[in-house]
Amino acid sequence: MPLKPLPFPLLSPSSEAHTDSIAIGVAASARCALPFNSSIGLNPSPQLEVSAAIGSKDIAIGGEVGFDTSSSSFTKYNAGISFNKQDFSAAVLLIDKGQTVKASYGHVVNPLMGTEVTAEMTHRLSNFQNSFSLGSVHKIDSLTSMKTRFSDDGKIAISSQREWRPKSLVTFSAEYDTKAINTALLSSPDF
Repeated sequence: MPLKPLPFPLLSPSSEAHTDSIAIGVAASARCALPFNSSIGLNPSPQLEVSAAIGSKDIAIGGEVGFDTSSSSFTKYNAGISFNKQDFSAAVLLIDKGQTVKASYGHVVNPLMGTEVTAEMTHRLSNFQNSFSLGSVHKIDSLTSMKTRFSDDGKIAISSQREWRPKSLVTFSAEYDTKAINTALLSSPDF
């Protein structure tokens, strides 16, 4: 059962209190935004989480930190920066407690047809493992879009989404694992 937020106006106008935590948020609106969120659990060993970001329509930078007071250890710390323009966007993230670097780039190929391509590369610093994926989005018409994704782990995915009523979507998706077909054939029982 999800917790229902209760207004807690004594802390700040955008505060919420749950039965086991308090979340405080501050947002400023102008040419530059500075959203800030934090939460503290209301139990004997609360978890503390803080996230903040600052940016404009072109560039944003932010981070989040989680701390477990019972073990006096950090549960998460992530940071990222993104750069956005009308026809492309790029981002670099440091995630998994600083153990993974993720870089992504998206480019609008044809704005009239709604065609975009994306690439994402992930590098794990602990074991020097790299992974990447390529994707695309194409608007077939104003109500229908088609998405594809190709990963270096041998997975190919396709998704089609149609808005059949306002704010009502129907999605069909499929994923094919090219490496799983070989293992299934090798491990199948003989008849």
